[in-house]
Amino acid sequence: MRAFHLVIVLALAIALLGAAIIAPSASAGEMPGDTMMSKTGDLNDDGTANSLDALLLLFYDAGMGEPPEDVETWTIAADVDCDFKVTSVDAALILQANAGLYELRA
Repeated sequence: MRAFHLVIVLALAIALLGAAIIAPSASAGEMPGDTMMSKTGDLNDDGTANSLDALLLLFYDAGMGEPPEDVETWTIAADVDCDFKVTSVDAALILQANAGLYELRA
């Protein structure tokens, strides 16, 4: 199962880097992460839940990354399906929401 997760993480990383969708969205003098995450699925706190958030979640789920210091807030934002677990299913739901196929809770 871990090998499957690693393949998904690597595929998303390649897609994200190839599409060059990483862009700053903070206002002048403000850094991403300065405010508490307020939107489900928005793990990097840039104001929108997108494929980069899904990638961060997959890295965490595959054991390749750590959540930020405020683990409780991050976990609430990451648990998209409200099953009290952060898994690759949550990442898939973020991607579906980004494609307009799923509606994230507020």
